[in-house]
Amino acid sequence: MNFILFFFLVPFSLRSMVDSLGSLDSWLRVIVVFLIGFVFHSFVNSNVGDLDGARGAEETGDGWRNASGVNPIQAEMRSYVRDMISHAFGSYIKYAFPKDELRPVSGSGQNTMGGYGWTLIDSLDTLAVAGFHKEFRRHAKWVEEKVTFDIDQTV
Repeated sequence: MNFILFFFLVPFSLRSMVDSLGSLDSWLRVIVVFLIGFVFHSFVNSNVGDLDGARGAEETGDGWRNASGVNPIQAEMRSYVRDMISHAFGSYIKYAFPKDELRPVSGSGQNTMGGYGWTLIDSLDTLAVAGFHKEFRRHAKWVEEKVTFDIDQTV
């Protein structure tokens, strides 16, 4: 039963490859299909664990998984990206908040699109995904309390 179910779940490119084996004896065809399925299944299972680091990983409390299921290069890259997010967002908060954007050369803030704090609004999803939950909650509350689009103006 699992073999038949798997045959229907195999991507069409693999199915067409199997169909081209029509001239082979039926038992040999079954063996070839089984081997293709086994290789496909092994490939998917081995790569999924490497991509998300879920095997053996534990939540660390800051939104990132423990690097036990991730190779050292991936762990280093994650740490580097998290540090860069912290630096960029921290610089915006320090030098430009609540303006729309940070001017990198002068180090000052500038309102370019109505003064809503667009960099902050745009950064909220990044803060949540990167695991900066405390900062996300604090700044989402600020947006909820301070930002309003209820302005009578021609658009």
